[in-house]
Amino acid sequence: MRFKDFIQQLDQIQVDEFAVQALNEHFQCQLPLEVQKVVSFQKEGFFFDDSIGYHLLSLKQILQASRELQVDFQFIRLMPVMDISSNDFICFDYSLNSWCVYNIVDETRFLPAQHIGEYQEWM
Repeated sequence: MRFKDFIQQLDQIQVDEFAVQALNEHFQCQLPLEVQKVVSFQKEGFFFDDSIGYHLLSLKQILQASRELQVDFQFIRLMPVMDISSNDFICFDYSLNSWCVYNIVDETRFLPAQHIGEYQEWM
């Protein structure tokens, strides 16, 4: 599946209540519907056909990201959702209720977006 197709089908994705509850508790936030649908797409993660290794993270990978990547995502109020290579991740910024790309080495946020679909042009 291409990223474009994923975005077009986002409305039809059924929310995984277990996953959403786990993430809400872990990050101490209330995720909006768009984020709930994104994290509900695949339990095991997913690689997009039209990308160079872009990987939608699984629930387990999101929950373990701080430990695995040595970044305190809760402290910086980001939830990593997609690994897009070169130490960059598409994240949901739950303090601003928006998306961004975060580089875990430079510790910088860039390419802010209101909807994850805005990253189609970049991918």
